[in-house]
Amino acid sequence: QNVLFALLELEYKYGSAETVNAVIKRILPQVNHKQAYLKIADMYEAGGEYDKADEALKKAVKAKKGTTKKGWLRRVELKFKQGEVDGARELLQASTRALPQKKHMFMFLAFARLEYSMPNKGGSKERARTMCEELVSRAPKRNDLWHQYIDLEIKYGGGDKLHVDSLFERVTSIKLSVKKIKAFFK
Repeated sequence: QNVLFALLELEYKYGSAETVNAVIKRILPQVNHKQAYLKIADMYEAGGEYDKADEALKKAVKAKKGTTKKGWLRRVELKFKQGEVDGARELLQASTRALPQKKHMFMFLAFARLEYSMPNKGGSKERARTMCEELVSRAPKRNDLWHQYIDLEIKYGGGDKLHVDSLFERVTSIKLSVKKIKAFFK
């Protein structure tokens, strides 16, 4: 499998579009389609061919009948990297229609992370905070959401110590087991 992807990389770097397509056709019957299309998207993205990368990611999503959060997230990230925030938001909405309910929180949290981390590409800290607040209000006892929200706020929040302190106060005021509360003080 790795040999096939190495061959694809070589053809992409030194071959023509026809030879790349021939290698892709050769790879697909032998490997998982989702994984293959994700690798192909990586290759195109590294080469700056974002349209081809998006097409490969669409095929990765389609290969799993729209239920792959990784494929959807990669498409959203690609839109963010291109500065197409509105397109990324549309993809987020499309992903929530296609993905099962249990994967929605992951997508919203990942989207909030992109909003926080890419202000130069159109991301907004306020929009990210709103999304995180919505997530922790839906599931206030999920430590992982609180941890990630606090981590994002510390890393990308702009040094607003009062806001971080208020988050710690809120999470410690929730009735949680001692074991869960201890995790916040490590």
